[in-house]
Amino acid sequence: MSAGSLEGKKSPAEDAATTKATPALSISPEKVCFIVVKAREFDAKDGLGAAIESLALLCHQRNCTTDDPLGLGGLLFDACRLCRLPGEDELNDARLLEELMDACRNGLMAFLGGRQLSRPASHRLAFRELGLAIGLRALPMIADGISKDRRRFGSGCALPRSVDLLLPHESLSENIDSFWMPHTQHPDTNWLAHRNINEVMLATALIPDTFLSVGQV
Repeated sequence: MSAGSLEGKKSPAEDAATTKATPALSISPEKVCFIVVKAREFDAKDGLGAAIESLALLCHQRNCTTDDPLGLGGLLFDACRLCRLPGEDELNDARLLEELMDACRNGLMAFLGGRQLSRPASHRLAFRELGLAIGLRALPMIADGISKDRRRFGSGCALPRSVDLLLPHESLSENIDSFWMPHTQHPDTNWLAHRNINEVMLATALIPDTFLSVGQV
């Protein structure tokens, strides 16, 4: 689940808060090149060259860490897809996935530290939090993908530990689902303002397996 595909428009205050809270980290040019090379493996038959080059420019020197819950869910889904993509470059696969996991861990700690889940519903956005709930459901799949492909994600790197540090937070998805479920029967103004995307995201969060299987080969 990329954040852009499900992301709604933020309010000016939310944009400002996210910009202020996000640390100034960036993906190295080497990682951007690797992403482009990976995408080009599918370019010959799909004709995606121009789109890939455009995305590479957008990704260059971009921040990968975010405390936005929907963005975090997107990173986790992308990490899940990376585990399932065929590839022969074991070293770069492991490094990229480790970078994604570190970004997710740092972002999740920042999100939880802000105690956003303790705020009243009127100060929260359901679809953004449900995006995180969906992404957290991918953690066991990521762990399973790593354990089944030691050739790409060998035990010599720090990747297994990075995933292990995130796994205990999978249960947070149930808390998020349970908080928003009653709003389907007793919607308030905040829920109704984004009703369509809220309902789609909640349905996906409750039954995430089909969505998370996208990219499985």
